[in-house]
Amino acid sequence: MMYVAWEYFIILLEVGLFFILTNNKLTKKEFAPRRIYIAQSIFLLIFSILVFISNRHSLPMPALVSFTFVVRILYTIIFFQDRIYTRLFW
Repeated sequence: MMYVAWEYFIILLEVGLFFILTNNKLTKKEFAPRRIYIAQSIFLLIFSILVFISNRHSLPMPALVSFTFVVRILYTIIFFQDRIYTRLFW
């Protein structure tokens, strides 16, 4: 049980740091200020749950890394308006 809690804590920490980094380095699209943070939080919470589930079902590491890469690129495309190269870099 402690392993599961620790694993989910690490996933949430990683997602939280990604949230902070992207919001500090990239320019947000023009949404209502509260709505964009709520939408980002919901998106990242669903993402963290999917990563946790895929870890529990022993998804192969290359598939998991590819999945997280695609979801993070999708996240930056949806919520930020910088050039694509900048979004890919961060």
